[in-house]
Amino acid sequence: MKNSPLIAIGIFFPLVIVLVYSPALTTTYLYHDDWSLFFWDRSSPLSHPITPMLFYEIGRPIGAMVYAALVYPIRDIAHGAFVRGFLLIILLFCCWVLWKIFQRLGVVKRVGRLPALMMIGTAFLTPTFQTYIGYISNGIDLIAVLLSLLAAEQMLRAEGKIYTACFLKAVFLEFLALATYPPAAMVPWIFLMIGFWDIREKSDKVFMNRNMVICASMGIA
Repeated sequence: MKNSPLIAIGIFFPLVIVLVYSPALTTTYLYHDDWSLFFWDRSSPLSHPITPMLFYEIGRPIGAMVYAALVYPIRDIAHGAFVRGFLLIILLFCCWVLWKIFQRLGVVKRVGRLPALMMIGTAFLTPTFQTYIGYISNGIDLIAVLLSLLAAEQMLRAEGKIYTACFLKAVFLEFLALATYPPAAMVPWIFLMIGFWDIREKSDKVFMNRNMVICASMGIA
């Protein structure tokens, strides 16, 4: 089969990611700030002392709701593994979206499938993302990364007749990412710069100008 190597890699790659993060799933623990999950009245999902601060004081209303959704189900230390497992699924989805972005930018074609996957794997195995999985209170950062990646993917779809619809979706998704956790929302746009490697091989100035405007706009945001 023509796509057999890609299918094999597609199965092997997630297994490697899961294996690397498996201690977060098989060990019963909570990180130091996660202990605050036990010390609140649980009168509602948004009653945790941190959520008002996120919602009103520092302007992260989506982050407040995501935080509440992550911490509310935890009634025992062992429950943390289920939340970290959910975050790991989100991380795998981030990997898939970034793969789609690399395809649209021409990175996969330029460097090859395996090197492109190695870039993605290396990025999502860095200490930054390890804290997003191992530290439940940092889970909102990972959601912000996912929303921003989805915004980037929609922005790169914005061509021809579907330009306006994709552009508006991208703006909306990036707004949600910034309202979740602004510093993490900027992380995916670093990966987009890799796409400029491919520009040197292209004569399409529209491609170059569009990507420069996209990255500059997100950087300003």
